[in-house]
Amino acid sequence: VISPDGYFHFLSTERSDFFAVGGYSVIVRTFSANGVNAGIGWSYWFRENVGFTIEGRTIFLPGYQYPNPPDIHYTEIRFGFTWR
Repeated sequence: VISPDGYFHFLSTERSDFFAVGGYSVIVRTFSANGVNAGIGWSYWFRENVGFTIEGRTIFLPGYQYPNPPDIHYTEIRFGFTWR
């Protein structure tokens, strides 16, 4: 999955940062499928530049197969360490 995205940060404090994310997605395997993705997340900053992030995201691929195109949704939860 390749997803160039934009982020919008809201409700930010010194230690906590909520954000929304969204953009274009492409899945490349034995085929390629174009779609969009959107999600929300939260970062907690242990120090000024080191934190923990958790994010929920869904990827929507509108009917990529011919002749009966099903819509496909992938939902994922991501977490990890982050820095700024």
